[in-house]
Amino acid sequence: MLRKWFRTLACVAAFAASASALSYDQTGLFGMRYGPNCTATLLGNTPFVTGQWLPQAMGAINYNWLEPMGESLPYGTPIDVRAAFLRMQAGLELSPFYEDITLGLGIRPFPINPQVEFRFVYSNLIYFNTNVEMAMSVENEAEVSIAENWNSKYILDNLYDGRWQTIDYAQSFTFGADLDYLTAGGLLFGVSFNFVLVDIETNYDGKSYDYQRNMPIFSRDYILETSLYGHYPINEHWAVLYLIEGYRSGVSKSSKGNILKESLTYAKALAGGVYSWNEGKQRVTVAPGVFARSKKRFYNGSIAQQFIIQLQYQYRFGFFDNGTD
Repeated sequence: MLRKWFRTLACVAAFAASASALSYDQTGLFGMRYGPNCTATLLGNTPFVTGQWLPQAMGAINYNWLEPMGESLPYGTPIDVRAAFLRMQAGLELSPFYEDITLGLGIRPFPINPQVEFRFVYSNLIYFNTNVEMAMSVENEAEVSIAENWNSKYILDNLYDGRWQTIDYAQSFTFGADLDYLTAGGLLFGVSFNFVLVDIETNYDGKSYDYQRNMPIFSRDYILETSLYGHYPINEHWAVLYLIEGYRSGVSKSSKGNILKESLTYAKALAGGVYSWNEGKQRVTVAPGVFARSKKRFYNGSIAQQFIIQLQYQYRFGFFDNGTD
């Protein structure tokens, strides 16, 4: 009963409001300024009990150029609560499983609070001989079901398998929007929506494994992502945050109404503490959490396997922190 209640609550909360990036780094949270900004991130998470969740680890460098709109401000000026700006971004993310290069454009056109940002991000990803084939169909008994192979053992057993080519390519196109509300005291509330088109070069027709989102997706797919997040500063160094993310892959039907590709969904919720120093340029976040899948036949682990903990370190390089051109 408790497990069913949590699954329903997590999925409804995530989708009623689809997802932010793997790392928690909103513009209004991490103190970016006008002009060039560079952020280095190290992130890892693991389940409390090994089973369904595949541990994640990655390092990333993200570059953002923020150009003010409507007024001329010196580079290095902190972003105001009602900031309107253009954003140009680029990033490199590395993990044991993939390399991902991203390029994006964003705009916050209105000098208001809540802040609204629209963005487009192109991603070019390379699998390092880790493009694991997932189940074709949960209805076909001759195939391994999603519940049996959507777990860490199946994925780790099939990594770096010589049957597949060494390199596989993937690309995605993300259309997103954020709505952030930042109070005078520094409290941040936000919701993020993403629509992602994915194309994976692969030698088979079944699903691949998306290591960034920790879920199976088809070689040509679309993903709906939602996230709810909040950040509450306690003092100069300490803060608490929460993050609820939901993911839903695409569904495809034939002209006769038969399901050709079934949608998969899951939700993840994290809540924890943040410690920052060096005038906020360095931050460590520790956030325990839980995940749940929307249908029982997608999951065959125990409740204990649904608990995870995430650790993240970020360092922001300030090019114009003194507010000079």
